[in-house]
Amino acid sequence: MLKKINKINLIELFILIMPFIDMLNVITGHSISLYVRGLFLVGLIIYFVFFNKSKIKKTSYYILITLAFFSGIYIYHYFTLNQTFNIINEITTLIKFLYLPVLTIILLNYYDEKELKMQKIMQKIILIYCISLILPTLLGIALKSYEYGKKGYTGLFYAPNEVSSILAIISPFIVLNFQNNQKKILNFLLCIVFILTCFIIGTKAPVIGLAISLLASLFVYIINYIKNKKDFINIIFSIVLILITIITYKYSYLNYNLNLQSNNFDSNINIEKPTTSHPLTDYEIFISKLNYNNMYINFPTKTYQENYTNNKLLNLIFSNRNIFVFNNFNKYKNTILSKQLFGLTLKLNKNEPNSNNLSEIDFFDIFIYYGIIGFIVLAGYLIILAFVFVIKYFKKFSKNIENTSLTASCIGFAIALMIALLAGHTLSAPTVTTIIALIIVNIIKELKIKIKESKMNIKIFSFIIITFCILSINDSTVCLS
Repeated sequence: MLKKINKINLIELFILIMPFIDMLNVITGHSISLYVRGLFLVGLIIYFVFFNKSKIKKTSYYILITLAFFSGIYIYHYFTLNQTFNIINEITTLIKFLYLPVLTIILLNYYDEKELKMQKIMQKIILIYCISLILPTLLGIALKSYEYGKKGYTGLFYAPNEVSSILAIISPFIVLNFQNNQKKILNFLLCIVFILTCFIIGTKAPVIGLAISLLASLFVYIINYIKNKKDFINIIFSIVLILITIITYKYSYLNYNLNLQSNNFDSNINIEKPTTSHPLTDYEIFISKLNYNNMYINFPTKTYQENYTNNKLLNLIFSNRNIFVFNNFNKYKNTILSKQLFGLTLKLNKNEPNSNNLSEIDFFDIFIYYGIIGFIVLAGYLIILAFVFVIKYFKKFSKNIENTSLTASCIGFAIALMIALLAGHTLSAPTVTTIIALIIVNIIKELKIKIKESKMNIKIFSFIIITFCILSINDSTVCLS
């Protein structure tokens, strides 16, 4: 019995029970999932160091040492040179952004010579999330996605944005599952359930991810039909699902929420407006409504204010995060070079509650928090991987497009990057990054990318980053001079 419980099964089992661990947060009122995922990562690190026999272990050490070195230098500078630096918050946030690269490296070692049954894992995850979101909603015990104005339900999950990102990222694995699948009717019914699940939350991310996946699946099925002259029914299923999605949108919470947002928020929200000597503009109303969440923002230039109030499309796309981006980037570009290299941190002064640099757009947050060097270390690899994946995939396009697991993973990875460019709670949420890490590992395995062959490039990259960090120690003005 015990012999059958091998390491692969334990990892996949943990990934499958993640949604249930997240629901424990609601049931117990404590962030249990945060500690469980921390222990999970610690366990994987212990495995990597003491029990891992992968051929890419030595190469992986260079990447992990680089991540550790940057993190140490970052914390050292800000903590020693500024006593108002909130060390606990900064370390917690940094660990969340480190979770994805560290987990990806360890899983690459874990599955180096082992089979990763990606499609089966994702089908189970999709089923779990559908039941976890629909059932509590039908029973009337689901949590609301929004506290004010907007509508939607998140089942028994606290974080609607994280669940939304997960649904968006895993959507290709169900809509592309008609390919080489004998149970097409069953998969079609599951797709309908999944479509309804995406609309329950009331957020944009799952529906945008679903739309991209459906359009991509239609393209894939058309290409495969032209090549093989069979399975025309897949095209029919795909078109019908697109029509169902369009019809569902018309009567969905998302449609209601977008109409509400386009009309500059819900007039029923009772927020105390700031005292001014002039009638409030749309922008000032927006700022006053942000303040009920203790969020703070400086007024931008009048020109930008006018552009903002006249560009409703931009507001709908970014959910008004573009205002925070503008303000934080102004702070960034007007600071000294050392801070531009190592970032402005999450919140520079713990004695000023509203001094945070949050914009809730992951790529931009990494750039602002950790600077140019931090962005290269914590996010640059994703951009490099994206280019490598595109080149490798299209190099053997005719063969790869028939590989459902690979194609779905590539689309899922693209959706993850898109969400990180438009919103937050993706690269900094361990719940989401666990799925992304698994997708990256699957793409690397399916495309047969040899990590060991890149050992010299990884060494050079690590040497440059570590050398730069060491040299920065000797500069007493680095970061907070």
